[in-house]
Amino acid sequence: AYYALFAVYQYHGLNMLCLVFAPILFLDAVLTLAVAVALKWIILGKCREGSWPVFGWFYWKWWFIHQIEHFASENVAKFVADTVLFNWYLCLMGARVGEGTRLNMVKISNADLVTIGSNVCVEREATICPSRLRMGQLHLQRISICTGAHVGHRAHVP
Repeated sequence: AYYALFAVYQYHGLNMLCLVFAPILFLDAVLTLAVAVALKWIILGKCREGSWPVFGWFYWKWWFIHQIEHFASENVAKFVADTVLFNWYLCLMGARVGEGTRLNMVKISNADLVTIGSNVCVEREATICPSRLRMGQLHLQRISICTGAHVGHRAHVP
């Protein structure tokens, strides 16, 4: 894709590059998020609460999907953050997101264990993480954020 952008710049100039680059960047972000959603459901499926041994089969699947979620949220989701598309992405990952919820560059892992009520505001770089590694065990617990709540900048919701 980047060679194509260079070719557009070489033959048509900077103005055409600017017109072409924005849709390509948007399509790249949407495609990457779609691949992340597909891999999550194919490899891991729906997460449920509980404890699993570290380095067991479930842990490796969880770790792989966790890395994909981290990549998507750090590199791709920033283009759709604070929009309805980010809420849809989280819903496709399994989260329950209420109406009127504003999520601004939120780091969410294990989205199917997260419930966010209506009219919630989660500020930039907040982390919502239902997983813990303790004493050789991976612990997954459900997180619920009530209707009308406000989660501040860089807050960590365990």
